Amino acid sequence: MADRKRASDISPTNLMRGDTREGFEGGPDGPTVMTGQGIAMYRLLTLRMGLKAEVRGMRMSRGRTCYAVLKEELGLRGSKAKVLEQVDEYIAQIEAQG
Repeated sequence: MADRKRASDISPTNLMRGDTREGFEGGPDGPTVMTGQGIAMYRLLTLRMGLKAEVRGMRMSRGRTCYAVLKEELGLRGSKAKVLEQVDEYIAQIEAQG
């Protein structure tokens, strides 16, 4: 079971292997349904927004912080501000590829 990939896996091997925009389906008003890699990309963007809030001193939930999740899942190191910079670079790489 550990070998199975979750649809929300934000690891570089999952998000960089295909077009993340394919996972968004919707009408002219924007994406309404997310599938496949779209789920992982949306999760990454949500974690980034949570980390931005944490940098300002707020918390997104009572559980694990977005900072802790991003550091563990992406293997990042540094302060909250440094991790936010690294996440922004990671998202820019994904968008440039797709």
